[in-house]
Parts: sequence; C-alpha cells; structure tokens
Amino acid sequence: MFCLYCGKSLPDDAVFCTYCGKKQGVKAEDSASLNSGGPSIHFVPAKCPSCGAVLSVDPSKKTASCEHCGSAFIIDRAIRNYQVKMDGDLNVDKAVINVSGPSVENLLKRAGDLEEGREFERALQYYDQVLDIDAANEEAKAGIQRIDRHKIFMTVSGTWGFGGKKAVLTLKRDLIIIDCPTKKTNNHFEIPLRSAKIIGSSGLYFYHVTLRTQKEDIPLSFLNLNGRFACSILQDAQKGNYPEKYTFS
Repeated sequence: MFCLYCGKSLPDDAVFCTYCGKKQGVKAEDSASLNSGGPSIHFVPAKCPSCGAVLSVDPSKKTASCEHCGSAFIIDRAIRNYQVKMDGDLNVDKAVINVSGPSVENLLKRAGDLEEGREFERALQYYDQVLDIDAANEEAKAGIQRIDRHKIFMTVSGTWGFGGKKAVLTLKRDLIIIDCPTKKTNNHFEIPLRSAKIIGSSGLYFYHVTLRTQKEDIPLSFLNLNGRFACSILQDAQKGNYPEKYTFS
C-alpha cells in the first residue's frame, strides 16, 4: 500500500506512515464522499514517465493516462518516479538507494580540477551541469568565462609588412593576436577585436588585410583564399558571430 498523504510505499498493515507520521485510513477530503454514500477514492501524487508532469492517481489501479500528454503509464512506476523526484531516494526491499546525483560542490570541484589540468572541454561539461542545477551559480559562470578566453577560433599564416616576414594571426574571444617571429625577436601584437578596423583588398596572388588601430596600421598578406577567409571571419566576429568550431590554447 501507499501513504494516502505523501505517497510513500508502506506495509499493507501499516496504521501510521513512517515518513510523514499521518494515520492511514480515510483522508479528510474523502469524508464527504463517504457521508454521501459514494465510493471512496484515495489519490496519491505521481510523476508521468513521459512528460514529467505531476499527477494525482488512484493507487488501487494498475494503469492510467496522463492528463497532460495523453500517454498511458503504469501507476506503481509513476508513483515511484515521483518519490525519486522529491527525495532523491528510492526504497527497494527495505534498502534505501540514493539517486539524487552529484552535488553542486562536487561538480565544481571536478570542474576546477579539470580546468587546472587544461582539460577545458570536460571542465565546461561539469560547469554546465552545475548551471543545470543552479542557473545563478557565480562560480560556474566565472569558470566558463575563464575557459572561454582559451578558445582559439582561427589561426592563419601569412606575411607581415613589405619585407615578407612570416606572420601568424590568431583569433580568440574579443582579441586578435599577431605573432611575427624573427631571428632576433618576436613581434607580438594583441589587438582588441572591436576596436580594430579590418580592411581587406585583393591582389593578383595575395589578399591583403590591414588591421588599423589607434596607434598604427598592421599590414598582413595571405594567399587569396586564406586572406578572404580570414577577413570574413574577423568581420563576423566583430558582430559577435564566432565560428562554431574551436580549439584551446
């Protein structure tokens, strides 16, 4: 049998519920039915296995249909689904099995360890699980923002200036990085994406991209297809549209 008030499974001869403490018998709201001579029906809470809606069901019956999605279900299973949803524990043959899942604290600990080990993709999955449980969790949001700064959306090689020196352009979140290594030094530029003016022009064999900042112009040249691709990606990123695929630095 099931408790008439909380829906927990009880021995058939139980007089009081061992969970909520209430006496079993006729619920107060059913007394009117008894006084009028009508049949007494004791409803208990259940959860639809298909749509997850909370229902009131008659535990004396075997099956029912969900009033929300219309799916047929086994009443005993739906009652147990509700018990798991409410308490995270399921009573099976007098044993209590915890099915509530990992805590937010454990998920954050795991995410932090993975982030420290530079396993960023797996760390993001754990931070996302935290937000599924607690959408306002600031620690998870901060972790996602930190990892986001490691994403590389584009890396393309070309030349810098008029001397034909090798240059590598990297696009990260809100940032353009240009590295022009030489034998003596490495010219390294970090340009805020939104403050740069991106100017593209096509040549016979090369596509020229000029990154204009407040301090200087940085001229880059790429093979035609690479240059057009790079210019298009940069301009889209300035509008907030980044490529879906990325790697991590």
